[in-house]
Amino acid sequence: MPQIHYGEKVDVWMTPSLDGVALPGPATLIIPGAVIASAPEVVDSGMDTSVTILVSQDQVQVLVQAMRDGVIDLVAIPVSGNEL
Repeated sequence: MPQIHYGEKVDVWMTPSLDGVALPGPATLIIPGAVIASAPEVVDSGMDTSVTILVSQDQVQVLVQAMRDGVIDLVAIPVSGNEL
């Protein structure tokens, strides 16, 4: 599992869950290009991980609602020269 660090960009995806308000369905990109503000030094792939991202004020409501309605995943955006 790749590590993410301060200043790197990630896309934020939400997959609705049965526990949330939204109907289960496919993952949706909710915030493209969010910037990592802080991340743990070590990530255990078997546990949830808390990461702080910087988002604009108009994205806060979208993110908070998505956190209530489903599962949030961050997808690292490769930096130039590190494309997949």
